[in-house]
Amino acid sequence: MSRAQSAFLNDILKYDKQESIDQSDLRNSLIERGISFTEEEFESLFNSLRFESNKGDKISSLEIYANGHLFKLDHQDDPNSEFKKKIAIGCGVGLSERDFEIFEKFSERIMSIGKVATERNCLLYVDAEQTFMQAAIESFGQQLTHRLNRGEKHIIMNGY
Repeated sequence: MSRAQSAFLNDILKYDKQESIDQSDLRNSLIERGISFTEEEFESLFNSLRFESNKGDKISSLEIYANGHLFKLDHQDDPNSEFKKKIAIGCGVGLSERDFEIFEKFSERIMSIGKVATERNCLLYVDAEQTFMQAAIESFGQQLTHRLNRGEKHIIMNGY
């Protein structure tokens, strides 16, 4: 899953290569990977990557950093989860249905740990030293930070 996240960010969204990506670049990146999509799927994905205040046809690198999560921990609330599953498979990293089942369990468990940490007001430190899983761990850590660090309460600490 980490390789799929990395391919999504760097090969499809071009995060490491440019300041922003526009609709045609994103469309072409998906097509080059052989990922088929409906116009509705594409528009929904594109809009989910932008901040609400952005009504333009470009997605900034900051928006990609904040919203470019291929695997959302709260994927039940992600209208693009099935399309993102197609994208993950299209990244060519050999994901199986079993991998998605394992992610489902991981997601449930990590959200449960976050909930308990919030209730008990304790800190969670997210870190990964293996490069093969770094992209996924960074993504999950960012999502937990955005979800749990609210106001004066800071639950998640990330180390990279």
